[in-house]
Amino acid sequence: MVKVRRDLQLGVHVADSASITIKEAAKLWLERCDAEGLERSTRAAYAQHVNIHIVQLIGARKLSQFNTPHVHAFADELAKDRSPAMVKRIVRSLGAIFVDARRRGLAATNPVSDAKVKTNDRRKSKRPEIPTKAELRVILDAAQGKHRALIVTALFSGLRASELRGLRWNAVDLKRGVLTVKGRVDAWGDFGLPKTSAGERDVPLAPMAINALKQQRLSIANGPDGLVFPSDE
Repeated sequence: MVKVRRDLQLGVHVADSASITIKEAAKLWLERCDAEGLERSTRAAYAQHVNIHIVQLIGARKLSQFNTPHVHAFADELAKDRSPAMVKRIVRSLGAIFVDARRRGLAATNPVSDAKVKTNDRRKSKRPEIPTKAELRVILDAAQGKHRALIVTALFSGLRASELRGLRWNAVDLKRGVLTVKGRVDAWGDFGLPKTSAGERDVPLAPMAINALKQQRLSIANGPDGLVFPSDE
């Protein structure tokens, strides 16, 4: 009752009878993301958060009846079979849904803003497994044919998949043995700049990677868009 009185005083109260569901609010938020021209990969990730996780678990709940303890319960349910990082991303999307709903006058508060969601403790997190030299040798021996240069470059450069897809010959200096990450290509073939300033960087190449790239250049000297690893399509 106190909260309702305060909301009425602030002019932000939304009655239960007028409140929409989280599913309906999520649909409006995704439409706004589309209208704002967010990257397709970002929109796809948001849609997965909504359709696979949020709608399935709490989509029928009304915005006006969803509070911070409900957010904690939702996060706890997610944590049963999802990683801490994934839980954090999903809850962040839920918060964005409420932010959008408040902008539209459909919600009085954002219960996610006061929620404390546990994140992964780096000290206790399992370190990623790095292949041994013997395992790397097995991978390299098996990497033959047209994809060899891609596999070798990935192993020795540490580039992300999107950065490998966006790598162009004008960013590869085989004489110096260095490639420069200048852009990326998402899973839909859309070009873009690195997401952060640190993403644009010079990467030294191992001799094996240099040799593999030399062979790659001979095989696709006139590849589309100057891409080092063009699509087979």
